[in-house]
Amino acid sequence: MISTQRILILEDSLHDRQLLEETLLSEVPSFQIIHAQTKEEFEAALEKNKFDLIISDFSIPSYSGTAALALSKQIQPDTPFIFVSRTIGEDCAVESLKLGATDYVLKDRPGQLTQAVQRALREAQERIERKGDSHAESEAILPAQKNSIGGNEKILLVEDDPDVRKFVHYVLVHAGYQIQEAANGVEALKVWRKNAMQFDLLLTDIVMPGGISGGKLAEHLCVERPNLKVVFMSGYNPDIAGKMQPPGYFLQKPCSIEVIIETVRNCLGESPQLRES
Repeated sequence: MISTQRILILEDSLHDRQLLEETLLSEVPSFQIIHAQTKEEFEAALEKNKFDLIISDFSIPSYSGTAALALSKQIQPDTPFIFVSRTIGEDCAVESLKLGATDYVLKDRPGQLTQAVQRALREAQERIERKGDSHAESEAILPAQKNSIGGNEKILLVEDDPDVRKFVHYVLVHAGYQIQEAANGVEALKVWRKNAMQFDLLLTDIVMPGGISGGKLAEHLCVERPNLKVVFMSGYNPDIAGKMQPPGYFLQKPCSIEVIIETVRNCLGESPQLRES
């Protein structure tokens, strides 16, 4: 990871700003932290600096956390965004994740903040590395699959992150599966119809843009094809993912090549089904 990482904190409370900074610097003293207390300071900071992470209170006087999230996605769309709050409810938290937040943490749980920050920075760095060295990624995937059990079933892969979608697609294709992909639930329905519903498994992210979550998509498709197998995946922390996840197989992103193949194979059944191309 880069030696000095820059973090923007939007927080109007001096006491809470100090606690956040102390928590972060106690884990990584090299963090460069920039504070903003108002909408104007936040917007100016985003325009002036490139940040590795943004942390924002959910409720700011004369401003809102969701407005700050929307602005950050417009100016710095690849920068992870974490909400902190004392009072945010589960419904608001889940809605913020649907809008593009990376995570949310309660202020009275500093240990969770540290974990969320580490996870967000790690996943952001992994996305950069995947973009920068796709050839090396391909070379690494092949040996890892030699001892993995694949198959030849047909899978509908639904994932809004193009880098994650590309990675999972590559892994499963080289394990022998037939893959059709979609970037969201609406697109997935079109792919589903185009292929006459002939899929053996749905592998879908839980939170996606477009108004159709992975859970709703799975529920709809399973009505039309009751024997459809489903694997859900999410990059949010296990507590949040557990609240959003319908029953079934689950992949916690980021996950290894072996875990992807093993989970898919276990969901489909140990013996690969024969399918005529």
